[in-house]
Order: sequence, then C-alpha cells, then structure tokens
Amino acid sequence: MRAGTMVPLWLRRSAVALLVRIARGGVTRYGLPRPRYRLLCGPLAVSDSLVTGLRRGEIVVKPAIDRFERDRVRFRDGSTEQVDVVIYCTGYKISFPFLRESLIAARGGEIPLYHRVVPPALPGLYFIGLVQPIGAMMPVAEIQSQWVADLLEGRAVPPPEPEMNREISAYRAATARRYARSGGYAIHVDFLPYLGDPQGARGRRQARQGPPGAGRRSGSWFKQTGFAQRDGAGFPAHYDG
Repeated sequence: MRAGTMVPLWLRRSAVALLVRIARGGVTRYGLPRPRYRLLCGPLAVSDSLVTGLRRGEIVVKPAIDRFERDRVRFRDGSTEQVDVVIYCTGYKISFPFLRESLIAARGGEIPLYHRVVPPALPGLYFIGLVQPIGAMMPVAEIQSQWVADLLEGRAVPPPEPEMNREISAYRAATARRYARSGGYAIHVDFLPYLGDPQGARGRRQARQGPPGAGRRSGSWFKQTGFAQRDGAGFPAHYDG
C-alpha cells in the first residue's frame, strides 16, 4: 500500500483505465457520453448494475432535457418521451443550519478545513466525512475519527493556525488544478494518498503535525483489509478511455 501512495497520477490513471476496459469494455457504445475530463480528475459513476441495465435495455441514455411539454419531455436532440415521474439528481448542498453562518459556512461548496477535518480558527470543532473520496468513504471516516480521538485525548496537537491555513491553501490550489474541468472539486480527496501517508500524523503525533493519513494503527488496518473496494464495490462504469 505504501507504493500506491507514491505512484504518479498519470500511471494510476493508466492502470485504472486498463482495468476498466478489461472489466467493462468501452461504455460509450451503450450511449453514455464521453466525459469532458480525464479519469481520476472528476466524479466516477461506480456501479455494477449500470452497464447491465444498459445491455438489457432497462436503462436508456438520453441527452439533456430541453423543456417539459405537458406529460412529455423534449430533449436537446429533438426527441420526446412520455413520462410519469421526473427525478432531479442534483447532488448535495453543504450547509450547517445548526451553526451560525458568521461562525463557519460553506461558500462555493467549500469549507476551509485543515486536512479536511479541523477549522483552524475553531479549536474543538471537527468534521468527519466531509470529503468526496475517489474510493470508499468509511475507511476515510475511520481514519479521520482516529485522528480526532488523538486530538481530543491530547496525543496529537494541530500545528499553529498560520501553518494550517497554508495547508488549506495548498490543497485548494492542487484540487483546482486537477479537477478544474469537472467542476465541484472543493471536497475531493484521493483515497490512497489521503489514507496511506506513512509519515502521517498518527505515526508522528509527537511532532505536532496533524494530517489524518495512515500512521501505525491505520497502516496495520490496511494490511488486514487491503484496498477497501476490492470486495464488491465494482469498477467505474464511466471513464474517458
């Protein structure tokens, strides 16, 4: 797993694309559009049932909606369909109605958090799972929770506020470069680098650093379980070939 955190993005992209081709083939032949961004540089549609549904004709791919006409939907290619229900899959808006907006707020879908957990100016407040990983969420939330437990028990101490703000700025710049073409990149994290840093805070907690990357305990967790998606989460069904 340690090597997985050091493999450059282009090589990881090539390896995953090859695996997807072997497992699924080219999905554009089923009518799915070719993504406008490169693999691992935007959201993935991870589904074991999507391609099966397309093959069986249970799912029909249509272009964007142009307008509604009584009980019909007109699409941008000029075709129409009679429909009973329209479901808007709009995603989520990050908000904290239980906190004063002057205290902390998500602007542009982003909230400034040191290693996606700690708001620098609000000691004692932590956010778990407020990330969108390319990979499984639960291992990420587990590692974050272990780090927060260390902070609460005094086994780890976050760095000074200016240092935390520098890390946040560096994260913003890096994610903007990587995900700019896909949009909505504000809370993306890369699964393995986020979990697998062998020099992470849990492994050097006496040094006052604080990323939730895997330390001693999380490293042994990885050895026990392997990659979190290996047992049935499926392969991405939408990729750039």
